Amino acid sequence: MTYFVQEETLMELEQSYATEHKVKSFFYHPKWKYYHFQSFLNEQTKEKARIVELSKEEGVVLTDSGERIPLSELKQRGFIPLEHFKTQNIINKPGYVQFRFEQPASLHSFIYEVIESFYRSLGHKNMKITEADGYINVYVKPFLIKEKGEYYSLLEEHLVSGEITQRHNGILLDSGIERITIFPSTKQKQKLKSIADNKKLTILNWS
Repeated sequence: MTYFVQEETLMELEQSYATEHKVKSFFYHPKWKYYHFQSFLNEQTKEKARIVELSKEEGVVLTDSGERIPLSELKQRGFIPLEHFKTQNIINKPGYVQFRFEQPASLHSFIYEVIESFYRSLGHKNMKITEADGYINVYVKPFLIKEKGEYYSLLEEHLVSGEITQRHNGILLDSGIERITIFPSTKQKQKLKSIADNKKLTILNWS
């Protein structure tokens, strides 16, 4: 079956694209291979810490005792990651599932554990994280995470967009978005290409 795109529909697609892709975040540092909110342990004192600020230039780790340590000094201060997260393959399914969490008061909040479980299961290439107005916004690609119980309860409570379903083997995260094939006019295709070029993407990446 062939579908033709009306001008109004094209404008809606452009607005939807702009809303989703205006999200810009920096939560993985390629130099140190550290992640925002990642947890650390001091091998000698057994004190725990967590990354609470991260930028391209530097970052800050907050310890249980309240000390703020620059990321560049972390190793020499004896702190090591509690876990090393592997880089996962890029998920090509369209859309994201969005969660919005209140900024935790405790470094040991279960919210941080959930975010680290996303790093573990999906990898940073399939996520986006932003912070604003006391909230942490987490966007993840559709995926089945091997977690149950309290994970599902927390995710369900903080779900903003998309769908989550509890399965026997984990929790299914679904964006609720499907990819379709359209046949625009030459003028409409040129406009789509112009939008994609401005965003430094191909039309195929527009999902």
